[in-house]
Amino acid sequence: MKGPSSWRLFDSNLRIDFLGEGEFAVFNGEYWDSYVFNAVDACLLRLFVAVPGQALSESELNRRVAEELDVSLDDTLRRYTDESLTQMAHVGLVYREQTFADR
Repeated sequence: MKGPSSWRLFDSNLRIDFLGEGEFAVFNGEYWDSYVFNAVDACLLRLFVAVPGQALSESELNRRVAEELDVSLDDTLRRYTDESLTQMAHVGLVYREQTFADR
């Protein structure tokens, strides 16, 4: 049975800069990679950077993104943040913390 997911940032050596029109440049100093993110993606990363070393639950991430960006906390936002976290995990920025319930 799968329980609630928590996520962690791999490395806090990130620089997030506003480009304009809701786009942000993200530079990963650990691997010298760069990405262009939208406001939701950048907000998720800023939340992780603000609490280095701590895991954040998906529900907490969704709630805080909705608050910070002043958007509705609905299924669309939940699906988007889930996809965003999955993509960030794919490129090595974050990882899903495995819990006993996940095994």
